[in-house]
Amino acid sequence: MRGYSHGDRAEATRRGRRDRRVFFADNRKRSGRKNREKRARNLVGPNNHFVEARLIENMDDTRVVHRASLRGEYGTACGIVIRVGAEAVHGFGRKHHYATRGHQPRRDTVLFGRKKNRVLAHIAFFIIILRTHCIRGVRMIFRRRTALRIHELAEAAKRPRVFGTENTPFWSEPYISRHILNAHLDPTTDDATRRPPYIELGVEWMDGIIRRYAQPPFSLLDLGCGPGMYCEAFAREGYDVTGIDFSPASIAHARRSARSTGLTIAYQEKDIRSARFPTGLAAVVMVYGIFGTHNPRETRKLLKKIRASLRPDGVFICDVFTRRYTEREKASGWYARKASGFWSAGPHVVLESAYRYPREDAHLDRYVVITSDGSHTVYDEWKQCYTTDTITTLLERSGFTVRSVTGSLTGDPAPADPEWIAVAATPKPHEKTGDLKS
Repeated sequence: MRGYSHGDRAEATRRGRRDRRVFFADNRKRSGRKNREKRARNLVGPNNHFVEARLIENMDDTRVVHRASLRGEYGTACGIVIRVGAEAVHGFGRKHHYATRGHQPRRDTVLFGRKKNRVLAHIAFFIIILRTHCIRGVRMIFRRRTALRIHELAEAAKRPRVFGTENTPFWSEPYISRHILNAHLDPTTDDATRRPPYIELGVEWMDGIIRRYAQPPFSLLDLGCGPGMYCEAFAREGYDVTGIDFSPASIAHARRSARSTGLTIAYQEKDIRSARFPTGLAAVVMVYGIFGTHNPRETRKLLKKIRASLRPDGVFICDVFTRRYTEREKASGWYARKASGFWSAGPHVVLESAYRYPREDAHLDRYVVITSDGSHTVYDEWKQCYTTDTITTLLERSGFTVRSVTGSLTGDPAPADPEWIAVAATPKPHEKTGDLKS
């Protein structure tokens, strides 16, 4: 397709002084200029009065057409080149096509003229403007949401009031629960549970306490059972075991393990705060600090349910945190992961904060996880710390008689400043207790 001659250019220039500006494009002369070659062109033929605003795939060029049209640089008429068989809004085309005097448009090009199809031209142009504004609107919304997230991050950095937030059940999220399961099954660490040798010693000591006070048959409920390590150990000792936990990965593993070993254990994937406990139990156990992960109100409700599920000769056994245990945890910090980690499947940053409440003997570990898309999630993990006196007083007021206080679930004597306290208690005869109100 040839370009304009010198005479055509002079004539068009004279016309452009009167009512419209004329843009000339010579692909061969402008091939060395990167941005100019990709910009939308506007050409006005001497006779047909067509205006061509060609769109290409790049959205930046669409915005160029939009801005130029608003400035009126494309004259009074509106025309759009649309490649046949492609999306009309995008106007795909890989070559420049121009409407010139004495030349018909190519077969794959449709021109909307000022006279015959002006309505269609304006509709198509309106679609382009709307599309551009939608893209800009989405970007503005994203910027506003980003600012809002920064504000939320600032709020997350503030010290909350004691037990002012709920524990975030991150162990019930499918992705995180798989990592927690891996920590449970790692025999070299006690990040999620005791190591196998300690579990064997603990079950041996707890079995002795239960048989001292309870009579056969022996039925046991493990609250917060995880992948069922304690449940299987008690089942091998002849107990009728029920385990409750709301970590989906841990319960799924526990069920598979019980089937593979031929043990009959009833597992429930539920929150122990809302789950219905079986009755007539010989023992209820809560190991590895599960008892101390609830606020005082929830703890009193839980003790009431435990007492109701036990037989008169039943035994409740648990271990609890002390202040010394929480003092060994680091105060605050942050780290970044370029790939998946414990908290997220993709790149993320974790802000860690630790808050101590000496007056209430409470501790909060807060984790703010920021993912690559700018969103963030706050995970709170509260710990209620106890001393020998406070745990004994709580159990006595909740209808129990404390039978044993040791430094661990293996029966070791408690040191002067322990990190853990293990307690065994039996229910008092049913009578009105004074501190069961929630």
